[in-house]
Amino acid sequence: MATVPVPITWVAGVVVTAANMNGLRDALNFLLNPPQAALRQGVAQSLTSGTQTAITMDLEDRDNDGGHSTSSNTSRYTAQTAGWFRVDGGVTYIANATGIRVQFWRINNVTQNVGGTASASIGTGTSTRMAAASVFMFLNVADFVELFGDQTSGGALLTDVANGAQSYMTVDYRGTT
Repeated sequence: MATVPVPITWVAGVVVTAANMNGLRDALNFLLNPPQAALRQGVAQSLTSGTQTAITMDLEDRDNDGGHSTSSNTSRYTAQTAGWFRVDGGVTYIANATGIRVQFWRINNVTQNVGGTASASIGTGTSTRMAAASVFMFLNVADFVELFGDQTSGGALLTDVANGAQSYMTVDYRGTT
């Protein structure tokens, strides 16, 4: 878990010490390397028509705060540091000409009223990549965020991982207030 460092408040008469300067160093290091994750889907996932489904992310390009696992609860990013995060993501559906495609965010299994998108289906020959709105979310330590997809084709529909447009999620720490 990353700890957000609090640098010393300098007042008249305070003697500069190594500990004081280390606190400043730690704050700068945190700012240069805040908690971040870049996750994506490398294995296609079947989404049942009319069923809201958490999108699994089995690949990590970055996770410097240990918020994601590739072996359990792979759809989740769990905050290790409390604060405001910018969360972005998209679901790529295999081509199908029937129904609509929807995606949205949940925090701790509660659907958020921001960042959802819906689209009409696209026929054969291409995949449909939906981008959920980039949103700011406050996460406490142990809160988890997930990207959900839903589709209404009338049957199971795979996510697309073969056409260079994998489903993805990015999480970027932005601050405490």
